[in-house]
Amino acid sequence: MKNTTEALSVVLQSLINTFASRSVDIVRHQMEDPVSFVQSLKLANEERAPRAMPLLSAVSNIDNAGRDEIVDKKAQGFVNRGSLLSYDENVPKEVKEDIMDVFSLAQMAASHSYDRFKDAENWYKMYVNVMMMVGFNIKKFNFLKYDSKEPSFQLSQAMTTFVDSIAGGDQSIKVIAKKTMDALKDANNQTVELFGSSSTSSSNGNVQFGTVTVDATGAVQMATIAAYFSGSVEKTNYFFVTYSNATLHMFKSADMLTFNTNQYARVRDEVQKKLGNSAKKGISKLPDFGGI
Repeated sequence: MKNTTEALSVVLQSLINTFASRSVDIVRHQMEDPVSFVQSLKLANEERAPRAMPLLSAVSNIDNAGRDEIVDKKAQGFVNRGSLLSYDENVPKEVKEDIMDVFSLAQMAASHSYDRFKDAENWYKMYVNVMMMVGFNIKKFNFLKYDSKEPSFQLSQAMTTFVDSIAGGDQSIKVIAKKTMDALKDANNQTVELFGSSSTSSSNGNVQFGTVTVDATGAVQMATIAAYFSGSVEKTNYFFVTYSNATLHMFKSADMLTFNTNQYARVRDEVQKKLGNSAKKGISKLPDFGGI
């Protein structure tokens, strides 16, 4: 047990040290041309690369209609591989599709080069740089150790708490985040399997949660949560399992990001070309939100 604890401490300290230098990587990539950057990306082959998707059947079993179910100005939630992504009713269809593609691109590019679970530090370096280069305004991406104030907690509850902490007075973001968790709990088995197998291994997890809104000025905002954790995760629908600080060790990053639609318009064609048929894979719509 002592050796296991010491090993975990080394991993967690490595995570802290790596993210402390995140701003250096962001400044360096800002000098590159976004179009050339996207063209140069290599994406994980989800049919052949097991480190990109632990259970490849989860992607192949999805009917690939999830992206086609995006509609204009309706509150919706989706699973995109190991990420959750939701939109309030003010987000236009094109913006929904654009951000969905960014989530696909960032995850697949990171998973091409790095193991999502065994090398989360470098995986996140790549993930963040892709997000920033194509349109998200990311100034910092700092991970902090999460310690629940309660003796036990569920990840679904923790995620909504993280969103609340950065949403300020924006009630729409808070409501959509809660609705997303409710919808995930009621999702069909294929969707739950896709999310669980894409975001967890037997001893680690790496998950993202984005809640997208449009403010009064028309700016596209996203409350973004990224989390990496170590611990035993035995059930696929792991967001609704009760854990303690002793059984699950988690780091999280939480921030409000702005999506620059003009910047993304420059790279949209290249992103779609790079994704190809993968743009529709690994995506499943969550049940409709009630009461909105």
